[in-house]
Amino acid sequence: MSFILVRCAYDIYIMLPKETEYQVTLGGHESVIRCTNRQGELIFAYQENDYEWIAGGDDMVYTTIFGMRNEEKGTPLRHIAAPISEVHFERGGMKEPATYTVFEILFNTDDDTITQEILDQHHDLAMAMLSYFIETYRYVMQDETIITPNKDEYILIEHLVGDGIDHFGDSPGIMFKPYSQRYNQDLLLKKRRIKYIPSDERLKIFSDRLKNGKKLDLYLKLLMEAKMHGRLRNEFDISIVKSETAVEIYVQSLLILLCEIKNINKLGDRDYVDAVINGNIRNDLLKPYLKYFGIHITDTKEYFHWCERCYKMRNEIVHRGRGEDLTEVEARAAFEAANSLIKLLESEAIRIKNSDVE
Repeated sequence: MSFILVRCAYDIYIMLPKETEYQVTLGGHESVIRCTNRQGELIFAYQENDYEWIAGGDDMVYTTIFGMRNEEKGTPLRHIAAPISEVHFERGGMKEPATYTVFEILFNTDDDTITQEILDQHHDLAMAMLSYFIETYRYVMQDETIITPNKDEYILIEHLVGDGIDHFGDSPGIMFKPYSQRYNQDLLLKKRRIKYIPSDERLKIFSDRLKNGKKLDLYLKLLMEAKMHGRLRNEFDISIVKSETAVEIYVQSLLILLCEIKNINKLGDRDYVDAVINGNIRNDLLKPYLKYFGIHITDTKEYFHWCERCYKMRNEIVHRGRGEDLTEVEARAAFEAANSLIKLLESEAIRIKNSDVE
């Protein structure tokens, strides 16, 4: 028998009794998880490579912002350093006390020799169990400040292997030896990707939107959230559901708008608002209702891709519980299908509007 310990640090704050171990069972596998809080600081310097202000100085003004609750002693939330005689952002910066959490996930295995393949399997299993652990904590403690991290959001992961007896908290423990380390690189590349000046077309759209003062519609916000969940958070099920929801919201708003423009009070034998809100997106809204206004899309590739890659996938997630086997490719395909169908409908709406003007 051998033991594998996966130790990782995440930028989240879990508040549990110190040195407490939790037995975790998931998918027929068992582990022991322990978490420890560590104190650190986030540093924001106004200028690159300027950190002299951290050590202090007579030419700097230091201000601390405190958080107060129930007459408890104030908790420092932010330390701000600014020069006495100069403008902000020229020198100085800010420091924020930060609590992060180190998790240890322990497995025992019947394998006498730990290979890289075995270690990779337990690494993936540890990430799944840790996600389950954090989601359960977030729900039971009703701690909305916790955002369940995806498997790529670790600061650092260490893999240790043991085959003897020493310590693991209060239980009979194991003597561990370092095996390997992994630093987070993929997520940094995604979050802090190299950016370029946008195209003239996008800059014009950006400028025009700012001038017209119209806030983003809900369906557009949902599409951006779907992209974030799928690309950054590896929450592919949520991404697909939000992509499909964006389509439904857009189609409903489009149909209600068309009814109001053309003074139509009923769709079929129902009040138009009731018909749109309670109609099925595939069988009602996108077929007879849109066709009533001369919008025929059911033979287009955009409609077909939406049905196969977005609508059916959403139904499998919501009604059949599909989730863990989903991939980023499927989430991206659902997003692109939803976005393409909406763009097609937008062009059809413009066509109808222009024909009414003529």
